[in-house]
Amino acid sequence: MTRGDKLNVAAQEGDINLLYQLIHEDPHVLEHLDSMPFVKTPLHVAASAGKHEFAIEIMNLKPSFAKKLNPEGFAPIHIALGLSHYTMVMDLVNIDKDLVRVKGRGGITPLHYASQIEQMDLLTKFFEVCPDSINDLTMKNETALHIAVKYRKWKALKFLVKWLELNVHLEEAILNQQDNDGNTVLHIAASNNDIKEMTLLTKINMDLDAKNLGGKVALDLASEHIKTSLKRQLKKRKLCINVRKIEGLISWIDRWAVRLFGLKNHISDDERNMCLVVAALVATATYQAALSPPGGVYQADAGSDSNNTTLTHVGFSLPNFVNGKSSDPKEGNSIMSDSNFGLFALTNMLAFMASILATYFLLPRTVALITLFLAVVLLQGSYYNSMAIISPSLFNTIFISVFYSFVMIGFLEVTFLTTLVDFAYKVYLLRRVHTLEKLSTSE
Repeated sequence: MTRGDKLNVAAQEGDINLLYQLIHEDPHVLEHLDSMPFVKTPLHVAASAGKHEFAIEIMNLKPSFAKKLNPEGFAPIHIALGLSHYTMVMDLVNIDKDLVRVKGRGGITPLHYASQIEQMDLLTKFFEVCPDSINDLTMKNETALHIAVKYRKWKALKFLVKWLELNVHLEEAILNQQDNDGNTVLHIAASNNDIKEMTLLTKINMDLDAKNLGGKVALDLASEHIKTSLKRQLKKRKLCINVRKIEGLISWIDRWAVRLFGLKNHISDDERNMCLVVAALVATATYQAALSPPGGVYQADAGSDSNNTTLTHVGFSLPNFVNGKSSDPKEGNSIMSDSNFGLFALTNMLAFMASILATYFLLPRTVALITLFLAVVLLQGSYYNSMAIISPSLFNTIFISVFYSFVMIGFLEVTFLTTLVDFAYKVYLLRRVHTLEKLSTSE
């Protein structure tokens, strides 16, 4: 008897001591088996015999055995599933979650098989350890939902549908997956004339207009009785689709802002707090620059009597210019030339505006934001007024005033006006939902 035969005997009997005795005699005994692409390993034998402890022991020694296919095209986990050794299956996936996605003959995975036999505990366990397994397809391009409907496993189908509804990013693609014949899950349910399955599937995000390779939609395959029974259900579905479309329009400006700036839900709380700190620093620095511009401002005559000093403000008469500066500067005006001040004012105002907008988009939309909104508007007014006061010329003052007007109009539109539009859409959506509820309760 070869050592390979002795290994299989040890696996059949669950004799762990014999296993280590064979390893002591030949430390490479397991490697010899692992070098073959398709082989019946001791783990296959243990899975077939239901020797739980031996299976776990040898899997820890040689994890690659768990994904090795035997000459019939099955991995150990497929064999354990087929022989109802469910506790062993759960322990195997606890050790290696990727076993849920191991494909055997026909591209069947453990998830597909669990759907076929309607083993609800295993379905729950598989999704717990490996949710991505829902994406796996058989060689016929069938999903786990195809398998459940094909074998008329109602509990498994309902479980899979509910799980997909909780994972909306996967829902549409998986539900509308077509097999090699172009059939969706709904096509198969219609072919089975199963009114319960079709009622469930038409309530969710299925494409009712999807055609198979024969050019038929799912309802073409259903009996007239089922079509009549589903008529009211399809009316409700049509209204649901309209509601989803309306809901998709809500807060479109918010979603645009998220895509443009990468803010809100696309960043963590720590990143959001860091960005808020940076925005606050930029706003503080730019505001301080408005109060103390580069080079300073003209001061009152230090030698004059303070009681006789006349304080003058920016006037609205065109000043005379000498070398790019106003020939009649007033106390508080920037000493920079008009061109330098214009460049400074433009870049500083843009930086201030960007920091304010970033702060607005980063903050959550709550009632407290209304108070903050008012404070931000007043701060902007104070900032642009400061810039206008230190302006060395009427031209720059007018430029700042026009710029401020455009900024405030844009800021109000992005905040207040869009909030009103969102509110109007939400009211409309609530009315449509109310209509849907009335329809669902009507006869």
